[in-house]
Amino acid sequence: MITVVVSQQLPLPVSPARRSDPATSSDGARVASIRAGSQQYALLEAWYHADHEGLTDEQATHLSGLDISGARSPWKRCGELRAAGLLALTGETRKSTAGSKQRVSRITIHGRLALGDKQWGRV
Repeated sequence: MITVVVSQQLPLPVSPARRSDPATSSDGARVASIRAGSQQYALLEAWYHADHEGLTDEQATHLSGLDISGARSPWKRCGELRAAGLLALTGETRKSTAGSKQRVSRITIHGRLALGDKQWGRV
């Protein structure tokens, strides 16, 4: 099993890199971390502030201020956060700005811990 080590050294199960990815991706998938200033961190912060309301990936990207026009797509980061157990789908959908349905996710306790949240309250 592959684990992600977040800022609190909390191991979480995640999917491995794709077979078509270079060896460096596989190595990185074995020990990844959420670093302050990273896209994942910015997105997780957006979900943290949304609390129980939850957000779509589009809403989280907008609230985090990430650039969606660049080569570093934030959409993939959202999926990685879910795969790591830091976000969970709610079963709810909302309309995107384009009018299509998007899934809503909420931050999990693991996501809160990754951001340094102690016993449900921020440090």
